Formats: sequence, C-alpha cells, structure tokens
Amino acid sequence: MNSIIYLNTTIFLFLAGVHFYWLAGGKWGINAALPATAQHQPVFNPGKAGTFVVALGLLTFAGITFAHNFHFEIDVPHYLRYAIVVIFLIRTIGDFRYVGIFRKINHTVFARYDQQYYVPLCAYLALSEFFLAAY
Repeated sequence: MNSIIYLNTTIFLFLAGVHFYWLAGGKWGINAALPATAQHQPVFNPGKAGTFVVALGLLTFAGITFAHNFHFEIDVPHYLRYAIVVIFLIRTIGDFRYVGIFRKINHTVFARYDQQYYVPLCAYLALSEFFLAAY
C-alpha cells in the first residue's frame, strides 16, 4: 500500500514539476504534450494561467495521495480521493477526437505519445487511486 502511495505521489510531483517548468518558459516536451489536429495544429493553447492551474492541481493530488494513510491533523475528505479517480478515468477515455483511448486523430506526435504513455499512465493512476480510495 505504501509503495503505491509513494509512487503515485512521486508521479504527481514530477508532472507538477514539468508544468512549472513550462510555466517558467521551458520548451522541452511541449510539442508532445498538446493535442493536435490532423494538420498538426495545436487544438488549444493553455497559456500560463491554465498551466498554473494544472500544476497546482497535480500538487494537490500529490498531497491528497500522500496524506492517504498517514495521520495528519487535517483529514482529507474521502470524496476528494474519488475525484482524482474520476478525473483520470475521464482523461483515459478521452474526448473521442483528440485524446484518450477513443481518439480519432492518430497520426500526430501527441497521438503517438498519448497511445504509448499518457493513456496507460492515466489508466494506472485511475485504478491505483481507486484502490487507495476504497482501501
């Protein structure tokens, strides 16, 4: 149980760090991180505010996960743990066009990374966080 907690917390902290890196102007990995149309145009540009919100959300997920089986003075509401599950389950399924297992656009850099890395990672996080929340 603790190994899942530590692994998931580390994953969330790493992902938050990547988003803070992009927020600071970093470019590494950005082309593979944004969904693109069949003409290889980005579907959206999240901007600094959107990137900051995602980074803070990932830090929050790390805190919620880390606090799972540890006795802190602040008790994390159980529904927040299930909220993480729902968020990553929705991301795994996707929007039926650009992201997720049911995406239609499959010939972009993002689509390749989504299939190989992002969807399996999101599925793992959804399942493992469900296990932690139900335990």
